[in-house]
Amino acid sequence: MFRVASVLAAALHARDREQRRSTAEASRRDAGEDQGKIDAPTILDLDDRIWLPAAQPISDFVCDAGFRVAGRFTNLREPDANGRRECVVLAEVAPPELPQRLPGYILTADISGQTAELVAYYRRLIAAAAEIGLTKELQRAFPHFRVQPIIAASTELTEFRYYDSVVEATTVLRGIADSPLDIPEPHEILDDLDQGWRGRLAAWRGRIGVIEWDWEETSLPPTAGFSFDGLDLARQAEAALQRLAEIHRDLVAALGRDYWSY
Repeated sequence: MFRVASVLAAALHARDREQRRSTAEASRRDAGEDQGKIDAPTILDLDDRIWLPAAQPISDFVCDAGFRVAGRFTNLREPDANGRRECVVLAEVAPPELPQRLPGYILTADISGQTAELVAYYRRLIAAAAEIGLTKELQRAFPHFRVQPIIAASTELTEFRYYDSVVEATTVLRGIADSPLDIPEPHEILDDLDQGWRGRLAAWRGRIGVIEWDWEETSLPPTAGFSFDGLDLARQAEAALQRLAEIHRDLVAALGRDYWSY
């Protein structure tokens, strides 16, 4: 039974990723982007000794996990004669009255002590899905219950494109929190490739760096990535882990189901 459930969850997860990829490609076509254009990479080698020292240093940042609160159910109509697909809004749900430092996301730091507001939002979301007959969309974390690891300054600096669940966010944050820092050789925290997106996290000489890019367009990253003070990033990641675990536990208890996991 467990194996069947695991296989089903993996299949749903893969389908979600394929849907997002198709939507992104359609958006690029609609915007008239030149799919054949590839910028020359500025990083010539993915050796951590090369790209991490060249990464842009960020001194003022936030490392956390964010709950998605987009609160919108949509449907894509069939393509017209020009191949364009119109997005139709079926229902919108008022977001929780909590700060959104990043559009559509609320960080755990802004939820602690106010979980009831987030619970009320999810209840409105579930009721709206039932009203329009889309309760099947709530069977998986993406998109309505997405939880994403986030590193941001004045804007979001990371994407973690296919990281959607509490487990996936926890994996990234735990890797950061437990990473050795004062080491002579670089330490790999994360190296992931999924449907074109590639992301890498590494630590070296007191810094932690992150770099992400579309691997299907260019095998090497076109930007230099970002680096952060390792102790500060690790400290924030550890605090975020504790808040995330507590909030997740409270949400599951209040709603009677774990919507935030696959």
